[in-house]
Amino acid sequence: MQIGNWTDLRFLLALHRRGTLSGAAEELDVDQTTVTRRLRGLETAMGAELYEKRRRGAVLTRLGLEVVATAVDLELALLDLETRVVGGEPRLEGSVRITMPTAYAVDFTAEFADFRRRYPSIELEVIGSDQLRSLTKREADIALRIATKLEVPEHLVGRKICSNSVAVFGAPGLVDVPWEECPWLGWIDPEGEWSINEKYLRRYGGRCVLRLNNLWSMTEAARAGVGVMVQGCGTPLVTKGLVRLTDPDHFGDNWVLTHPELRRSPRIRVTLDFWYEVLERRAPAFAGE
Repeated sequence: MQIGNWTDLRFLLALHRRGTLSGAAEELDVDQTTVTRRLRGLETAMGAELYEKRRRGAVLTRLGLEVVATAVDLELALLDLETRVVGGEPRLEGSVRITMPTAYAVDFTAEFADFRRRYPSIELEVIGSDQLRSLTKREADIALRIATKLEVPEHLVGRKICSNSVAVFGAPGLVDVPWEECPWLGWIDPEGEWSINEKYLRRYGGRCVLRLNNLWSMTEAARAGVGVMVQGCGTPLVTKGLVRLTDPDHFGDNWVLTHPELRRSPRIRVTLDFWYEVLERRAPAFAGE
């Protein structure tokens, strides 16, 4: 096996960051045919497939992700060399503020530790909130959002990583309770992000017995058997001790987004790459598999 040169690896990095061959072409300011040819050459040199074409884009194989991780390290080494040659501030210091759903902020503790080990000089500020923070107003540098393509503002850059599914979860003691008799947990404000909870209540029947205003209280109430709740399938720490009572139901997609002016900042780029990798690795869980 022979690994291609750095230029070839840049094409795989661009595909990883943009998720499509056309996006990679745009990133590198070349045509799509060139991207395909260079990637095919890289695969030939390595003797293995690095990505799979899908109807809505491309997904890196396990080997492709390993190569990308090495390519990111190489890119950072080159940036560090450039910094030493031309002078200036260190490239991977400072803070990065990222907003994500509350359940993700609860469930991604191991990933936070991993990020800390990889980039000890970057201070990661995590806003766990189910209210959409504005990247344009600089309320955050990066956003992990559950959305459809039509809901993603056109002025933001980033990519869809994987689908997101939700289901109804409850304590084991509620498994055999008929839906029409089933107690439900709800949100004090049922609008906006949490309207999905009310949607399921109407679909299956039963009645809401308790309304709460935060995820911690709701999950503890669900574990105590007070009622059932709707939650994403990809956050096992949140649903620990609960039983999935319905089949997974697609509810938007997981996107990683940033502002165009920030994406070329080294610390922003490595943070984007990190969360691309995390969500790709967790894709089967988010799909409810």
